[in-house]
Amino acid sequence: MDPLPCGLRKLEIHGTRINDSILEQMIQPCTSLEQLEIRNCDELRSLPEGYRREEVSSTSIP
Repeated sequence: MDPLPCGLRKLEIHGTRINDSILEQMIQPCTSLEQLEIRNCDELRSLPEGYRREEVSSTSIP
């Protein structure tokens, strides 16, 4: 899967078979990411290190 654009500010991921490794590869270049919402992604177990703290203003994993 290709990396996302580095200027991306908001990302919503819903109902996909994404895993931890794929997510990390996708969002690694997203230095401007402020909001991350993940729903119904059963294979995802954790977020990459930088996205668990203050670097992202809003993280939602219901």
